[in-house]
Amino acid sequence: MDSATLTALEIDPELEPEQEPLSEQGPLPELVPLPEVEPLPRPESLVEMCEPQSQPDTIPTPSLTEFGTMNFDDQQKDRKRRVSTAIEELLVVEENMQKFLEYVKEDRVIVDVKQIVELFEGQCSEVGCSSMRKVVEKKLEAGVLLITHKCSKGHSGIWSSSSVLGEKRGQKIYVSSVLLASSVLVSGNNFEKVSLLAKSMNLHYVSSTTFARIQSLYAVPSIRELWNKMKEVIWKVFENDVLVVCGDGRMDSPGFSAKYCVYTMMEHYLNVIIDLKVFFFLNSNYFIGTPT
Repeated sequence: MDSATLTALEIDPELEPEQEPLSEQGPLPELVPLPEVEPLPRPESLVEMCEPQSQPDTIPTPSLTEFGTMNFDDQQKDRKRRVSTAIEELLVVEENMQKFLEYVKEDRVIVDVKQIVELFEGQCSEVGCSSMRKVVEKKLEAGVLLITHKCSKGHSGIWSSSSVLGEKRGQKIYVSSVLLASSVLVSGNNFEKVSLLAKSMNLHYVSSTTFARIQSLYAVPSIRELWNKMKEVIWKVFENDVLVVCGDGRMDSPGFSAKYCVYTMMEHYLNVIIDLKVFFFLNSNYFIGTPT
């Protein structure tokens, strides 16, 4: 170091220790060689892991042991066949229900009331009566037209535009009224929209009270009974199968005002509904789930 550097570092040159030359320090100690250590043998598995492996030309297919002797496509076809057969057996109508099935299959049209009234004006339909008859009263009830006709000799009758499904407490229940209300439910519509459509056509429709009564007493119990049977059949078919299940939920309205949520579970490949649950939201942090 020169004097300028010592001054910059504020080091006194007299305090710097003097080093003795190497020749005066004595001989260097001899280096002791380390014993040779044999390398540890590598396990064969480690050697195989380190060795480069050739990439296969094709992607290996999964083992088919889960599907038995069938491949994946055949297994899906067999599952679809079993589900279809089970549902068809479930939908077989019993003998005591054939009469009601015929009611549903009958053709129906929209007709003007005036055109029907004209059919009851003229000669009496009673055998041997030549007097003229006329319409005494016409009444529209739950989408059904009721016409009361009478001739001058006292022959009278009441005609209805729908078959009678049954009678409860002295009141007749008509097929058309039940179908009008239940069809709205099973088609995924709501009473307000269908009622507005009927109003725009001046088409007499069931009232909201009648709609609610038919829905709660007849439509909903029948749908629930059929769904429980279908679910039991589907679970029986799938009980020993490997499934790919997907689910999704749908709110009754967008935003934070939603009150109900329907969550549905579906088998991915066959698009078969396995189960669904309805959630009722009490508030933003609490809800109740009810199986359907």
